[in-house]
Amino acid sequence: SVDSMLSGSIQLGVAMSTGANLRECFKAIARFQSLRAQFVRVSYHDEGEHFRIAMQLQVPLDEVGLFLIEAMVASTQWAIEFVLGRPVPEAEYRLGYPAPAHAVRYGEYLHGRCSFGHDTTALVIPSSLLSVNNPFSDPEACQQAWQQCERLEAAMRPRERWQARISSLLQQHPGQLWTLLYLSVSNRGAA
Repeated sequence: SVDSMLSGSIQLGVAMSTGANLRECFKAIARFQSLRAQFVRVSYHDEGEHFRIAMQLQVPLDEVGLFLIEAMVASTQWAIEFVLGRPVPEAEYRLGYPAPAHAVRYGEYLHGRCSFGHDTTALVIPSSLLSVNNPFSDPEACQQAWQQCERLEAAMRPRERWQARISSLLQQHPGQLWTLLYLSVSNRGAA
């Protein structure tokens, strides 16, 4: 539901912003990404001197998809800068799409080098930033937010199982007209 997605996003925001450092922030995002933004798959890559946050869009790269990936990049930058307490001009934005018409304005919002046309969208920062202490760290608030995220995630699982079962049933029998009675009887053993 929209309420659980909003609550999940809020709780994940608390977990991210109250962690001990950026490394803890990214652990929270990696663990609870499904509560925040299901339109993008995020992965993290420690590459020695650099840490790469890769973002794979899960929807078409049309006007809406472009908006969503831009919002994800900007919100990731915001999370990093919030925890560090400063802009990060040493960041590099490798954008997995051609430069849009408004690309010249990216510099007004993104505080690092931007380049377009990469295989995937990624934000790259120096690995040394991962251990910088978060001035807003609050271990108790962070723990409570993690627990709430775990509860919200667990509450989403039954719905996902039903969605998968129904999608599978529809795919196995294309064109069939379904009644609620038939669905309830045919899925009784699957519950």
